[in-house]
Amino acid sequence: MKIRRSLVAVASAVALTATVTPAASAQTYPDPLNQVMNELRRVGGDQAPNVLLVPAVLSSIGVVNLAVVSILAIVGATAGAAAIGSS
Repeated sequence: MKIRRSLVAVASAVALTATVTPAASAQTYPDPLNQVMNELRRVGGDQAPNVLLVPAVLSSIGVVNLAVVSILAIVGATAGAAAIGSS
């Protein structure tokens, strides 16, 4: 049973890697950006351009954090007003 799970995991990882990794010669960006992406691939390998996603992820986490804090502040203010009004 464990062998089958391991084989399935390995097969899915290989399939995902094969479909996600673009060919090094494929030009998928405008020329100035394509030069930067090619240099990143040359220096760091095929997955190196994913470093550009780090600021986007951090920004998304910041937006979610701001939304949660705002919601908690509104709920806290509403609960505080209800407690003052009931006494």
